[in-house]
Amino acid sequence: MAAVSGREFKSENYECFILALSLLSLINLVLMFTLPLPESREIVQTCDLVLSGIFLLDFSFRLLSAPTRRGYLVRQHGWLDLLGSLPIPGLRLFRLFYVVRVTRLLRRGGTRRFSRVVLRDRAGSTLAVVLTLTLVLIEVASTLVLAIEYRSRGSNILTSSDALWWTYVTIATVGYGDRYPVTDLGRVVGVVTMTAGVVLYGALTAFLANAFVPPRENQGGSAGADHVALKAELAELRRELRAMRDEDVARAGSPGADR
Repeated sequence: MAAVSGREFKSENYECFILALSLLSLINLVLMFTLPLPESREIVQTCDLVLSGIFLLDFSFRLLSAPTRRGYLVRQHGWLDLLGSLPIPGLRLFRLFYVVRVTRLLRRGGTRRFSRVVLRDRAGSTLAVVLTLTLVLIEVASTLVLAIEYRSRGSNILTSSDALWWTYVTIATVGYGDRYPVTDLGRVVGVVTMTAGVVLYGALTAFLANAFVPPRENQGGSAGADHVALKAELAELRRELRAMRDEDVARAGSPGADR
């Protein structure tokens, strides 16, 4: 088994994030041909455009950070990344390359070492999970609420734009009130969406707060240094008290002490 450097494993969270988005895009490819409502298919297409933008940014990042651009495009099959990032239905199948690449990386490094990296970088792991779940929640909740409210009497969620707008403001717990479900089942979807939004935004806020907090290692080192200094000071005080006590004993035992 080939050795895997620590730098390579530091990008494992990012690689798994791209893997999750690749799987989501492949699922979207199936949904585009199976969902009955044209408006629902528009939601999937809109979400896939967002994914394509992320994949294009990923390709640009890999190309610019590669030791040699030719080596990345040819030897590392970077041209497959480029084709898979384009928002063209037939080319989305090239996103299977992401799945193969990450699977090989996990096999080469081993699951135990990967688990240690994930636990070591908990903030990065949390961010990757939160972003992935947010994208999935936006797509699923929009599709569900549109399918439920589309033919309901008095509904105001009638287009893909309405569904995506309602889902995002609900996840963000803003709730403008211009779009809202009128059916009981739609309100159930709203309750679940609001609850998940509170959890996801809470986790994102915790990640941002953690980014501004000093590392624990530095805090622990400072506390340890203070503890050592305090012990040294106490030892010095004990030596001074012992010297003073010995001096008093010596004075008390001298011949002139009785006079």
